[in-house]
Amino acid sequence: MTIPSRPLGPKGGGNRLVDQFILAASERQKRRKSLSRVRKFPTVGNFVGAAPGFDLVKQANTMNIGTIQRAKAALVVLRGWDPNGAQNRETVAPIRAGHQIMSGMVCSLLWNSALGYEDFVIGWSPVATAVTAAGTANASTAADWTYDVNAIPHFAKYDYNDTMITSSGLFSALSCADNYELQTAYFRHTSAAGGATVAGTAPTGATIASTYSKNAWLTADISDAGLGYVVPVASGTCTVLGKLSKHATPIDVGPGNSTLGVGKTVSNVAVDANGEVLVIQLQTNYQKNLRTTADV
Repeated sequence: MTIPSRPLGPKGGGNRLVDQFILAASERQKRRKSLSRVRKFPTVGNFVGAAPGFDLVKQANTMNIGTIQRAKAALVVLRGWDPNGAQNRETVAPIRAGHQIMSGMVCSLLWNSALGYEDFVIGWSPVATAVTAAGTANASTAADWTYDVNAIPHFAKYDYNDTMITSSGLFSALSCADNYELQTAYFRHTSAAGGATVAGTAPTGATIASTYSKNAWLTADISDAGLGYVVPVASGTCTVLGKLSKHATPIDVGPGNSTLGVGKTVSNVAVDANGEVLVIQLQTNYQKNLRTTADV
């Protein structure tokens, strides 16, 4: 049926309601004609309404509909953390502006004199180590700071930019003064790991081991480039945050691992040059001024 054209409105002698009805009917007729033209397109491998030559199957194969790949695996808590347990030393506090603390990194509380409360900063040091933010690999740090020698190290549970962190204004981390068994990807030493050589710097009074070994004591890397990382202690006396547990070396938790008892494997983390996603497994065991030589 074809809708006859006629002048609209009072000057055309028509009724306004009738005019609106005719206009709506005309628009429906145009849409039907448009759809009838679309249905003439090939439909094998396509979908109705697409431009000619659009192959839905090919497009689906090229679309990235997976998860965002992390650079390093997030913290995994194997034992000790009860989300509803008041006995756990889980610390909640604001995160200092500009500090990009990722899940699994070492962090610590530091008094913020400008704001009048403690907030989390990236890294930890058992000595009064001054950090010059401008020279760090963490270029987002907003200002220099000096670690508190009495601060207890923590492991970050979440990323600094997780939605619940940014929306609440509060950050959450697990205290090394409590008993946890964790897996973290933020570790360094002086030998090759993950296809690259990464060197760390131990606090005054301790030396870093060249490799990880069974039950190795762990402390924090105090170098600017290593903020938030742990390192194994070879000898000396220093404050430690824990010790290696179960596995004597870094373990692969990527989708292609073949090691038994690694716990949770991950598929949303970019693999390193060896095709692995490496973490270390440790037990938190905060002790001040521990003599870390072989007779301990």
